Amino acid sequence: MIQTLYSLACLAGLGPYEYVFFPLLSVWYSGMGAIHSYHYWFLGIFLNCHKSDRIIPKKMK
Repeated sequence: MIQTLYSLACLAGLGPYEYVFFPLLSVWYSGMGAIHSYHYWFLGIFLNCHKSDRIIPKKMK
């Protein structure tokens, strides 16, 4: 829960995007149809910020 709130704070400009926890935000945004289109925009940010992290499988890099 704290990680989700921190992720939202980062998205609001209070922190760097690399600290956004994407899986939870993916569920949160997909549940709100009005801003579902932003899901793909955040996915792009997530992939760019986490290329070197273990979160993404090696074959996706």
